[in-house]
Amino acid sequence: MDWEANGAVNTPQNQGYCGSCWAHASVGSIEGIHKIRFGELCQFSVQEVIDCATRTQQLKDIFGRILGVQQVKGKGCQGGYPFNAFEYVKRWGIVAEKAYPLRCIMGHGKCQRDGKMMETTGLIDSYALNCSNERALMRAVSKQPVVVSLDTCPTVLLYTYKGGIIEIEDWPPSEAEPAKNMRHAVLLVGYGKDSNGNLYWKFKNSYGPRWGSKGFRYLRRGVADKRGVAGITRYISYSPIIFKGEGIPK
Repeated sequence: MDWEANGAVNTPQNQGYCGSCWAHASVGSIEGIHKIRFGELCQFSVQEVIDCATRTQQLKDIFGRILGVQQVKGKGCQGGYPFNAFEYVKRWGIVAEKAYPLRCIMGHGKCQRDGKMMETTGLIDSYALNCSNERALMRAVSKQPVVVSLDTCPTVLLYTYKGGIIEIEDWPPSEAEPAKNMRHAVLLVGYGKDSNGNLYWKFKNSYGPRWGSKGFRYLRRGVADKRGVAGITRYISYSPIIFKGEGIPK
């Protein structure tokens, strides 16, 4: 199963120094389900989601203790969650990348859709939360590309990966509590078995096409640790939903 090979995945973009992995992965999943439902692979605006989506942001004191949360519009380079992107697109739709391109400075700015008429080229009806286990994740990605969260990549592996399947010894799941752990959102685009019988997951990152294997990497699947390599099966994953025949204005 490989959604990239099936033409449902665009070339990876580069988030640069902007903490917008959540937006890149979420928009990629919407592009994927759009292709599956309507037969056309569009490229939607990640920058729009970065600038316009309302995010849940933690309030902390000077000692780093969490005091509460607040809703913040835009400033998506400070991080966010996939559901922030899906809730935005569910309500407002999303424009094409060419109409609202990713900024070369890789930053966030004022929402350019405020007070302006821009053609909406994509919508979703809802989104699903998939259980955090290997069987549920395989079932979800067999239907469409899905957004998953990974524990922070070891620095050495981040820059030295030359291909092949990453083992759990090289990218172990974090021992920190999930609620306190730093995570990175990516787009899971498939799974399979190599010529030696090794099981793997395939994911698309947001570090550009020169990172990894043309912007993609492979993680060992079926390990004894139920959290999975990089913690891929310890967190819920997200699948956008479009009811067939509805949702995309012509």
